[in-house]
Amino acid sequence: MALSSLAAAIALLLRQFLWQASITAVIGGALAWSAWRMGSAPEVPVSVRFRRVLLIMAADQAAIFFLAILSLGAVYINLDSLLYDRFYFYILIAVPLGLGLFELAIAVLPPMLRANLILFLVIWLITEFAFGRLLPDQITGEPRPLDQPSYKIKSPVGYALAPNDEAVHVKRLGDRPIISATYLIDAFGRRETRVPNAEDRGRFLLFFGDSNTFGEGVNQTETIPYQVGLMAPDYRPYNYAVSGYGPAQALDLIRWRDLPVEITEPSGIAVFIFLPTLIDRVRGASPVSAGWGMHFSCYQLNANGRLIRRGDFVHARPFLTLFYYLVTQSNVAQYFGLTFPREIRPGDFDLTAAVLAEIRRQIGIKLKVRRFYVVLAPVTGWEARISRQLIPYLQRRNVSYLDLTGMFDASEPGYRLPDYHYSARSDRMIARRLVRDLRIDAPKPRDLVRIGNDGACCLK
Repeated sequence: MALSSLAAAIALLLRQFLWQASITAVIGGALAWSAWRMGSAPEVPVSVRFRRVLLIMAADQAAIFFLAILSLGAVYINLDSLLYDRFYFYILIAVPLGLGLFELAIAVLPPMLRANLILFLVIWLITEFAFGRLLPDQITGEPRPLDQPSYKIKSPVGYALAPNDEAVHVKRLGDRPIISATYLIDAFGRRETRVPNAEDRGRFLLFFGDSNTFGEGVNQTETIPYQVGLMAPDYRPYNYAVSGYGPAQALDLIRWRDLPVEITEPSGIAVFIFLPTLIDRVRGASPVSAGWGMHFSCYQLNANGRLIRRGDFVHARPFLTLFYYLVTQSNVAQYFGLTFPREIRPGDFDLTAAVLAEIRRQIGIKLKVRRFYVVLAPVTGWEARISRQLIPYLQRRNVSYLDLTGMFDASEPGYRLPDYHYSARSDRMIARRLVRDLRIDAPKPRDLVRIGNDGACCLK
């Protein structure tokens, strides 16, 4: 093992040395040729010489870029390379491409357009700096693990929660703490739902979803799964939701996890709690595929309407994801909330419904699920209209749903935490409604009414 690692390290160093040597040779040769050309023709005007130098430098940058592509392959151009191999990505890809295009433009454009290009770049840099100063304070703060080295670990889903952990989550607005909660994570990387008499319950109740279902910002006994478990004594709740997840991650989790080992009850119900923002996690909108969800699965529908997985967003569509990343790094884009795609198209609803239908099918293969529901959770008025647009697509794929969008307007005070996640009050309300609509509440005690002196009674 040690010898193989040493050999790999030597091969890497040799590759980098050859790269640097070849780049140096190309640059040196180009500059030498340029000097010879200019020295042998003193009658050439200075402006023409300057353009020739720029063209030669642009050609030199192009040579570096294409040599890199030939050696590393076009697959090297992706967000992973930019973030995790930053130095070589910049010297072999970003700088040669950007600088070469700039040099080419300066060399071939007429003076007026050349001046406008330079002025535009200067104004753009000043604007970015100015809007960076105008950005409001952001809510920051990640969960801090107490029992594990890291709160999150790598997973085929993209990432998962480290098992057997306790984490403290403090969120701040500027320097001011605004949210504090503690998360307990069990041996399977799920948020614990230690309801009373859990081992004695005969059926399971599985919850899938995002941070709202997970219960980000609220404590253990305040989450939707826990509250439902209190009101439904025959069902043991399991919280498979994770902050940042969407329908595609629930599907991947079901495919790759050994659910029959993780769940002891023989049968039960599964629900996916849906919010309209989760459509972006299915289609890979710019904040997701260029951010925390860059390694999430990229699902598409083929010509026959069949769901296929093309890998993760970084490798399935590398150039688009790189463009999205550049957008997310812009202070101007952040200030105006600019994201891509700009609108939700019918195909996005259809793709989301297809993923939810596949969740129902896959979980039915692994477990005895009596019922599966997509729960359209209560949100703001304009968000509710987006959620309801999903209903015809769910109906087309025979996916059962519960429409809770009219329960309350989440924009009103008290329903959301300062970071827009559900408050403990909202969790209780949603849990109570789920128990009622799923008809899994405890049977109501029946009153006994005495009749006569013999102690006989009847049920009222």
